[in-house]
Amino acid sequence: MYFAHGHYVKIDQLSTTPVVSPEKAKESFAKHNNIPLDSVSGFISDLIIKEISYLQEKDTSATPKLVYKIYLFSNHKNNTKIGYIDAETGALLLTEPSLLDYSATGTFATRYNDSRQETTQNYAGAFHLADSTRGAIIHTWNLNGNTNLVNRIELSDNNNNWTSAEHSASENDMALDVQWALQKIYDHLNNSYGYNSFNDNGFGIDANIHYGSTSDLKDNAFWDPTLNVLYFGDGDVLFRPVACLDAVAHEYGHGITDFQIGWGATGDPRAFNEGLSDIWGAIMEYRINPSSVWKIGEQIDLSYGCLRNIQYTNDINARTKIADTYLTAQYNNGDPYVRSGVFSHWFYLLVNGGAGTNGIGNAYKVTGIGINEAEDLIIEAVFNNYLDNLTTYPAIRTAMVNAARTLCSEQNGALVNQVESAWYAVGVGSQPTISSVTGPTLLCSSPNSTFSLSNRPSGTSLYWTKSTNLEYVSGQGTNNYTVRASASAGGAGWIKATIHYSCDSLSVQYSVWVGPPSVTVTGDATSDCTNTTHYFTATQTSYYANPTSFSWNLVPLNGNTVSPYGYQNSQCAITFYNPYSASGYTVQARATNSCGTGSYGSTSIYIHTCLTFLLSPNPASGTVTVTKQISGASQIESSAALSEDASTIYTIRIINYYGSLQYTTTRSGDSFTIPINTLKDGQYIVQFSNGKEVFNSQLIVKH
Repeated sequence: MYFAHGHYVKIDQLSTTPVVSPEKAKESFAKHNNIPLDSVSGFISDLIIKEISYLQEKDTSATPKLVYKIYLFSNHKNNTKIGYIDAETGALLLTEPSLLDYSATGTFATRYNDSRQETTQNYAGAFHLADSTRGAIIHTWNLNGNTNLVNRIELSDNNNNWTSAEHSASENDMALDVQWALQKIYDHLNNSYGYNSFNDNGFGIDANIHYGSTSDLKDNAFWDPTLNVLYFGDGDVLFRPVACLDAVAHEYGHGITDFQIGWGATGDPRAFNEGLSDIWGAIMEYRINPSSVWKIGEQIDLSYGCLRNIQYTNDINARTKIADTYLTAQYNNGDPYVRSGVFSHWFYLLVNGGAGTNGIGNAYKVTGIGINEAEDLIIEAVFNNYLDNLTTYPAIRTAMVNAARTLCSEQNGALVNQVESAWYAVGVGSQPTISSVTGPTLLCSSPNSTFSLSNRPSGTSLYWTKSTNLEYVSGQGTNNYTVRASASAGGAGWIKATIHYSCDSLSVQYSVWVGPPSVTVTGDATSDCTNTTHYFTATQTSYYANPTSFSWNLVPLNGNTVSPYGYQNSQCAITFYNPYSASGYTVQARATNSCGTGSYGSTSIYIHTCLTFLLSPNPASGTVTVTKQISGASQIESSAALSEDASTIYTIRIINYYGSLQYTTTRSGDSFTIPINTLKDGQYIVQFSNGKEVFNSQLIVKH
């Protein structure tokens, strides 16, 4: 060494082996700053040698010390400094302002959510899946197949571009999905409703991937209610890495339930817990990255189309078929996931509406209120203590009705009505009074038609709307609304009664048909060379068109319309004799109702050519006579077709058994001869080509 410059510190007899642990150093620093340990979701500790200055009278002396440099992840107001803790005694030696900006924007090549950008933390020489810029610390760790948190390590990237090449082979890219999803879930609840983490007080959001090393652990993800952390397995026999958006939201939902409601993990409360978490999964997928919103886990299941289907509860492509009605045999014999379907399917019906008969035989009809109002209801019920300590579905129904009354401040408003209707649809509670529209389903240009609204709630106002193919006559704002069909329009139509309450509204729509019916025609698309019967069906576009009769036409492509036979009402059976001159037909049908006869619907059928060439004699020696014939046709049809085809010139090729061309010529007419005296005894193929099609016949030559 030639020279040195800078600040020189002599280190003499300093042990570099710490006595206290990093965890104890963290606790010491938090205690000094009056920061509760349960508000600390994580920390960074670096073991370093640092010069600590001491003031002695008027002089300052510096002493090198082995210390932990501590940075806490906490939203506490006192968390504004970095601390230096003596690694030998655990005493706080020095603090410095936490002025460094550790945050950065990383690019994540996620496993399930394409390329995304989100906040990371830069410390210890790399970028990490940690975020202290929000109201709660969000941190994702790597358990490396372990189950104990003491074994977890950081997930890091050198340049904050978390590429697939770097992270997918080890399946560390699942951590990118988890971290991004948790950040987006936090943002939605915080930005839309002002809630700060599970407890609405900034509790740390701590996630751990690569949980466990056995199949039962790896094929799992869960919320730990004791340690208040999230775990996500790699998948093994049943699943891919369990890190898709709705799975993350499902587990986050368990965290919310744990803090806000307290449902346990046994009995029906477990079913409520799972159902509500599936609701959170659907909500967050819809809000963040919508795709198959009502299917849970569709991206990760190795054998099925999804884990559960909230819309189609007994979907054969779902791993678990869930109950959609309370107290059915399926519900009574099912595990908590099966029983959870009553809750999650209720939410689906509340959002989207639906009509039918449920599992206990009750007919229902729900008018969907949409995702916005439905989510507001869930937020109100969950975060404002309506669901605490409830143990039955009827009690949950009552709680949801009460939450709806709070949102709308009406005892029996539109929201309350549909909440009750959706619960009735899944077999919980009685059916509320339902407003409905009655009237004719078929409207002609005359006479006028009147529609009535029944069971209109008192204190509400009413506004009618209609489709554009109807004309208003009278009754706006009253319970009876009169219209007539527009003279120049027809087709499907509707009447809608919108009931306005003080804080919301409810619309009831009624479907009608205007004017003559329209039909679509379906049937066979091809024919063959025999007298095959083909079947066609005319289907009215709308049930409400109410057709009374059908008529059919058969139009060859040459334009001559003929009447088909074998038809009755909406079905038609046609036998084609396949004249060679026709290559296809248009099959037409139209329908009549009390308003008149509608326009034709049609489909096409292609007729394969059925021309054959007969060789006589066969076997032959000197010459062979060729006669053209229409296979399967009547004698009159055959003669007509051959007459039209007499001028066609055919190229004739004779090919031996080995595929070698032996003779070629051209001919026209209905019958002609071909010399074969130069051919050796054996089997041959005779090909006849008109430039568009090739017909083969077999010939045996025997001299």
